[in-house]
Amino acid sequence: MYVAKHPHAQDTVEGIVLWWLESRGVECDAGLVGSALATLVARDLIVEIRASDARVHYRMRPEKREEIRAHIRRCAYASTRSRRH
Repeated sequence: MYVAKHPHAQDTVEGIVLWWLESRGVECDAGLVGSALATLVARDLIVEIRASDARVHYRMRPEKREEIRAHIRRCAYASTRSRRH
């Protein structure tokens, strides 16, 4: 995952969809990405930063890197299992 390899990267929902996901062949809906980001903020895995232009940027908490990787592995495993059934 992009954020695990670039722990200081930050972007808006739109930027994450375009540059972090779609540029790697992952098609997704901005609303779904926004919901996922809200969940990660609530779990204190990423931070929400309001820029001077009022746009919200998201950034990983570097100290939570391993916890985030474990979360990604669990989600990927659950997604793989649901596609098999």
